[in-house]
Amino acid sequence: MKTIVAMGDIHVGDSFAVCPTGFETSLGTIHELGRGQAYLLKCFEDLLVQLPKRFDILIINGDTIQGIRQPRDIWEPNEVFQARAAIELLKPLARRARKVYVTRGTLWHSGEGNLAEELVGEGLKAEKWGNSYCHPWLHLNIEGVKLDISHHQSVMSGYRASSLSREIQFAPLLDDWGGDADLIIRSHSHHFLFVNIEGRLAISLPGWQLQNIFLQMSKLPSRNFPKFLGAVKVMVWPERKLSPPQDASEFISLKPLLYPHPPLAQETPFQ
Repeated sequence: MKTIVAMGDIHVGDSFAVCPTGFETSLGTIHELGRGQAYLLKCFEDLLVQLPKRFDILIINGDTIQGIRQPRDIWEPNEVFQARAAIELLKPLARRARKVYVTRGTLWHSGEGNLAEELVGEGLKAEKWGNSYCHPWLHLNIEGVKLDISHHQSVMSGYRASSLSREIQFAPLLDDWGGDADLIIRSHSHHFLFVNIEGRLAISLPGWQLQNIFLQMSKLPSRNFPKFLGAVKVMVWPERKLSPPQDASEFISLKPLLYPHPPLAQETPFQ
C-alpha cells in the first residue's frame, strides 16, 4: 500500500489563512495570530497528530501563498516572506514524506513568474519538473495506478459535482498518457467533494483559508462559504488493480481529514 497526503489552497500571507506562530515578518515584527488563524493552526497541528509519522507522497496542490494583490487582507506584504512562512508551516509535514510534489496555483496569487511557490517547492525539497519545483499539471503513475493532479478546476456555487464529472469525462481523451486516470485531484474551489462516476474517482480538496472579506462581498449565492477545511489521505493498493473495466474504489480509498469552518459572527442590534 502507498499512502498519499493531499492538500491545497493554504494561502499563507492572508489574514484569514493558516500560518505559523512567532513568524518574523519582512517589517521586522513578530506576527500575532488572529482568532481565526489561531483556530486554523490548532486544526493544522491536529492534522499532524492524525497523519502517520511516515508516508509516501505529499502533494501541495497550488495557491500555497496568498500573494500581494489584495493588500487590505494580507499580514505579510512580501511574497518571499510569505514563501518562507509557508515553508516553516509545511516543513514538519514534508519531512514525513518520502517524496513531495508542489503544483502551481493561480496567477492572481503566485504571480506571472511563480517565484514564491517555486521557493516553497525548493524549501520543501520537492520533486522537480524539468528545472522547476512546481508542476503545472502532475501525472503520477504509482505502479500502474494513475493520478491526474492539478490546482485548477471550474468553480460552481451550486451543482459542484458537475466540474469534477467533467474532469472525469475529459480524462479518457488523454491517449498520449495512456487514457483514463484512476484518480483525479483538483483544488481551487476550497470545497471538499468526492465523486465516483462509472468507476473513476475524483476529489476536490478543501482549503486552509477562512471566508475572507472578498468572498463575503461576492455575488455568489451563500457567498461561496466553505463548510470544511483540511486535507485528504489517499491509500493506493497497486496490487489490487486488475485489467479494466474495474471500479477504482477497489484499489484506492480516501480518508478526509476535515475541520469545520467556524460560524460567522451574528450582530444583535436589539437586545
